[in-house]
Amino acid sequence: LHRYKSLKEIFKIPAIKLTANPLIAEYIKKHFSKEVIIGPDWESFQWAEDIAKHETNSLPDTKKEELIQLLPVSKESFFYDIYWLGIHVGEAALEASNNNGLIRITSRVNSDPFISAFYKVEDYAESNMINGKPSTFKTKQNEGKKRSDKETFFNIEKQTVLHINHIKETTDEHSINTDVLWDLLSGFYYLRTQNLNIGEAVYINIFDSNKFYQAEVQVIRKDTIKLLNEKEISAMLVKPILKSEGLFQN
Repeated sequence: LHRYKSLKEIFKIPAIKLTANPLIAEYIKKHFSKEVIIGPDWESFQWAEDIAKHETNSLPDTKKEELIQLLPVSKESFFYDIYWLGIHVGEAALEASNNNGLIRITSRVNSDPFISAFYKVEDYAESNMINGKPSTFKTKQNEGKKRSDKETFFNIEKQTVLHINHIKETTDEHSINTDVLWDLLSGFYYLRTQNLNIGEAVYINIFDSNKFYQAEVQVIRKDTIKLLNEKEISAMLVKPILKSEGLFQN
């Protein structure tokens, strides 16, 4: 359910999302001491951390430092209309948020209802970073008759990465032989922290689609973006050269 913005996307009746995290934290505080809070997987880190925060009301300084470097705001959202030959064919959204050290980035692409009648597109990607390092990455792609459902788990401490292809039912584990490694989405946010010079290329170590490679990002020019409130912000136009399937199959 945490992948949906609102319960209205699931239920047609009035619904309210509740959390027991504060109550769990209160119970632990009353009945235990020197406890260790553990979640069943990497994705559960955010809820285990939330319980710990309610109990101790503190977070390590290192998390705050990494958070400032990768995402200096608590939340940001980008929404796009997609056109092909002047025809509106779909919409896309790129959103990122931080929750006391956990950075989550999601990408959604959906085709227009008219286009969906003969070529439906429903693509979703999600990246989670902990302490400024990637922890999980998942993609689900539905484009026409093509399907893809993959997950990647980064274990930075053990220097391993686990890739699961749910459709092909395969699991592969690899050793990480580089100091810094990113998935496609977290790599983009890492790129934003680098010094970009026009005419030069930046290279980022990427693991995607069960492969390691260096993604080349060409820095094209400076640009400006006009927001809905008429405010203009400075930007850099870049062109990534991918060597994998990326976020879209076509």
